[in-house]
Parts: sequence; structure tokens; C-alpha cells
Amino acid sequence: MLGVVYAAAGSKLADHGGFHDQDLRVPLVVVYPKRPAGTVDSPVSLRQIAPTILHALHLRKNDLDAVRLENTPKLPGLDDDDQN
Repeated sequence: MLGVVYAAAGSKLADHGGFHDQDLRVPLVVVYPKRPAGTVDSPVSLRQIAPTILHALHLRKNDLDAVRLENTPKLPGLDDDDQN
């Protein structure tokens, strides 16, 4: 299924991706000074960005209701505990 773009005259309102590779495999670049450059090939979700930011700021991820209710993990590979 191809993605769909919802637009009004002269402006884009929203889009909804399909199931093609360019919709599912979206690059994400994270700058994290404590970690060497690398690549994570495992599937991740955009929902994991919020708990990752909270972790980087040394804030409790459970302070964000959606993260707490869904038990959303942070992105892999950004911590000393992920190196092992």
C-alpha cells in the first residue's frame, strides 16, 4: 500500500505512510557525545525517542504518562549498559 498525503490547497496537513520500504525504514541520526559512532540495525519505534531524551537528560522516564503506561524502552546502543 502506498502512503497517503492529506493536503489543503497550498499546504500539506498530514501524511500517513504505507508499507513500502521507504515508509518503514526511516533513518534516524542521534548525536550522543558519550558514545562512539555506530549503527543500530535492529528495528526500533519512533515512540522510543521520548524515553531516550528523558534518559539523556537524567529525567525519570516514568514521569511521562505514555512511556509509563506503555513501558516504552529507550533506543538501544546509547548507554554504557548497552555495550555488554
